[in-house]
Amino acid sequence: MSFGVRNSQKLVFSHQSRVPELISNLNYQTPKVTRKDVKFRTFDFTQMYTNIDLASLKSQIAKLIDWVFALQLQSTSRCKFLRVFRLKKENQQNWTRNEEGDSSKLKCFTPEKLKRWFNFLVDNIFLQFSKDKILRQRIGIPMGTNCAVFVANLFCFTYEYDFISRLIENNRMDVLSHFRFTLRFVDDLLSCGNPIFERYLYLSQTDSLGLRGIYPSFLTLKREQMSDVEVSFLDVLVYRAGDVFSTKIYDKREHPPLSAIHQSKFPHPSCFLSDRSKFGIVTSRLWCFGRICKRKCDFKERAKNFCSEFLNRGYARGRVKAFVVKFLRKVPLAFPIENAISFARLLVS
Repeated sequence: MSFGVRNSQKLVFSHQSRVPELISNLNYQTPKVTRKDVKFRTFDFTQMYTNIDLASLKSQIAKLIDWVFALQLQSTSRCKFLRVFRLKKENQQNWTRNEEGDSSKLKCFTPEKLKRWFNFLVDNIFLQFSKDKILRQRIGIPMGTNCAVFVANLFCFTYEYDFISRLIENNRMDVLSHFRFTLRFVDDLLSCGNPIFERYLYLSQTDSLGLRGIYPSFLTLKREQMSDVEVSFLDVLVYRAGDVFSTKIYDKREHPPLSAIHQSKFPHPSCFLSDRSKFGIVTSRLWCFGRICKRKCDFKERAKNFCSEFLNRGYARGRVKAFVVKFLRKVPLAFPIENAISFARLLVS
């Protein structure tokens, strides 16, 4: 967590590359003598979607809409209407000072109108069972709808932003500093070096100075992994290598029970995909490894295993090597590669 709306967004992220960035900052800001005391913890919201209270959902999203429009009014443009275009283009939405009428191509929103539309969506969630039974959902939101992830994400964000605001208003920088290395991805949460996090999980928890916690009680957070020094979060494994924190790839398909399932991950060379699509897999996988693996040994191990599996599908070794060399020469990694050709030869050997 951090300060204000802009910095509050650092708690919420949408891509796994944010995790290696956080761990790099953790290395930079933590003295070596105290790194042994840093603990990693992962949490999961138990049945988040189905436990959301709809009255709380409507009130929290209404607060968020008011915050967004108020922030826009404070800007230099002082625009108070949000225009959303139906056609997908670069400027799919923008702000304007003048209200416009709705059409099939454009919708113009005020805070009241946007809240009214959202409340209608929440109040009209119906589920059909067989042909003659239709029920209205009064608790939780359906996971299958296209906006469910965004709604749940924003709902949690409103509580997190409110918590940070209360910390700043009460000058509780002692608490706020502990949340520098805490991240949430929808219903998964990673806490690094935050020994007080579990004291502020819920609004019902209050410290000695009267500061309340973050989330409502109907959102239950459960700790997932018992290890404090090595945890998996999404497809990233966070671990300690000596006195340095690092990250590498974590693939749940390599661990029980999924490891018992035989999987053919890559298309056969004889398929009708274009060569560009087939060999583009090489580049995309190396991109993934390079973005997450911060140590050369981790990248080399993961890349060698991938090249072995890919070559076993029947691809030409020379062409695979050429794509690896091209990647190594163009993409900067977290570690130096002295000779791209020699390193590529090692990976495809």
